[in-house]
Amino acid sequence: KPFDDMIYTIDRIELELLKFIKNIPKSKTTLSLINIANSKKYQNKNLLQISAKVMKYRRPSINNFEPSGTYKSNTFFSKKNSLIINTIRPNLNKFCISPIDIDYNGTSMCLEIFKEETSILSALLNDSFWEQCVLYSKGTKMPVISKKDLYEKVSFSSTDFEIENIFEFFSSLSLLKLSLENQKNLLIKLIIK
Repeated sequence: KPFDDMIYTIDRIELELLKFIKNIPKSKTTLSLINIANSKKYQNKNLLQISAKVMKYRRPSINNFEPSGTYKSNTFFSKKNSLIINTIRPNLNKFCISPIDIDYNGTSMCLEIFKEETSILSALLNDSFWEQCVLYSKGTKMPVISKKDLYEKVSFSSTDFEIENIFEFFSSLSLLKLSLENQKNLLIKLIIK
């Protein structure tokens, strides 16, 4: 119960902050990812992995890590605090902020945000961003937005102000929740023995 209470509290903090960020007033400045992020693919490093399976609907935290080697090919390295956006079936609205250095599945796009963290986070929480992703995607059964279209064509408004180190904050929250879940599961295993 204490673990569940702490996890619930962290979830509430995350949701309240996301609600605040979603509704930050926007300026008239229009951005695209090419203006605020670097998109580079780094050789995978055989680390824990992230894919759409562990991403949540419009939340920067993840449900879990996938073991190293879950995906044998088409994996790349992501630095801590990078933004990872799922590009296959963009109607699912999945993204995350990598809480640690990690490998990610190639059906996602990894971005190192160098400015406007709050602006992109606010955009990812609103319908317009994902509607554009769906609009630019190709295919019917498993539509995919190309990384080029996502990087260059999808636009969003800059927020009136930035919250410093917001990606770092969400990474820390995600790690804290994952650690608590892990500790809870270890305790349950000990009790069941």
